[in-house]
Amino acid sequence: MLSATTAVAPKIGAAGMIALVMVGQVVVAMLLDGTGWLAMTVQPLSAQRLIAAALLVAGALLMGWKA
Repeated sequence: MLSATTAVAPKIGAAGMIALVMVGQVVVAMLLDGTGWLAMTVQPLSAQRLIAAALLVAGALLMGWKA
């Protein structure tokens, strides 16, 4: 993971890299919540959570978008 972020950061910038890391963490967290892995209480996937994840993805894309 560290080598991937080190390689990507100069190309997309620090803000874009951190945004993508955050998106990855949220996607994995939603997967863990939805399946109950690691003894987590199952949290069903709701429209609110999907919209929030979509907004994070949109923000990450906007960070990397060269106007």
